[in-house]
Parts: sequence; structure tokens; C-alpha cells
Amino acid sequence: MNVNAKRSSADAIRSLEQVLTEIPLANALQIRVECWDQDRLVLSSPYGTSRNHHGKAFGGAIECLGTLACWGWLWLSLDDPGLDIVIQTATSQFFSPLTGDLLAQAEPPDPASRAHYQAMLARHSRARIDLRATIGNAENPKGASLLGRYVIIREH
Repeated sequence: MNVNAKRSSADAIRSLEQVLTEIPLANALQIRVECWDQDRLVLSSPYGTSRNHHGKAFGGAIECLGTLACWGWLWLSLDDPGLDIVIQTATSQFFSPLTGDLLAQAEPPDPASRAHYQAMLARHSRARIDLRATIGNAENPKGASLLGRYVIIREH
């Protein structure tokens, strides 16, 4: 069962966008929630805020958007203000240069991984989960990917 089912998608999007305003880099990149449908989160960033001096999307902006897509997916899925979610490690791959507005889609974990982190969180008040985001744009939906390990900690 998805714990977020009790909150509408519109309410969830507003809540996540409010949290993102508290992250200065998310503000600078003008990151917005494009879609949340209980299992899929898509974030966007306009090209003008993410480009480098070569006219391509800056790798750090791509990584930030991917990191926040996965983090946001966990935040929305868990829907629990008593949890801290932090990134522990991340690996990015850049397949081709990106121009234009960026989109990052967090990929939900498989059911076994989801059950494992939920069991660990219930048993130990902390868990780890690996999540992947695909980052691209309308012309090139798979320009980059980010694989991040996130740690979830229940505050006491």
C-alpha cells in the first residue's frame, strides 16, 4: 500500500514544491514538479538556469536535478515528516549533451527493494535504498542517468 494515497497529487505537488523552495540550489535552478502520480515523479529545470558556457546543460545541474528527483520520490512516497532523507553516494553517467529545458524522472524501486527498505526502517529506524533517475529533455529523453544511494532515518 502506498502511504501517500491519503493525499491528493495536487496537494503532494504543492508540498514538495514548498520544500524545494527551502533548498537554495533548487531555487537557483528553478526546479519545478511536473508530474507525480503515486509512483512516478518528474522534475524540470529551465535551460537558462542550467546551461554552461558551451551552451549545453551543466553536469552539476543535471546531477542536482537527478538527485532531487529521487529524493523527492522518497519524500512523497514515505509522506512522513519524522523522517530524514539524505543522499549517501551517487554516480552519474552522461550519454549525450543536453540543450533545452531539463526533465528528470525518478524510477521507483522494484517491489522487493521497496519491501526491504520499509522493513529495515520499521525494524531499525533507518534504511538505505538505491534509486535511479533518468535526465533528459524533449528531444533527448535519456541524455544522462544518476544512481543514488539514499539513507532514510527516523528522527526520535
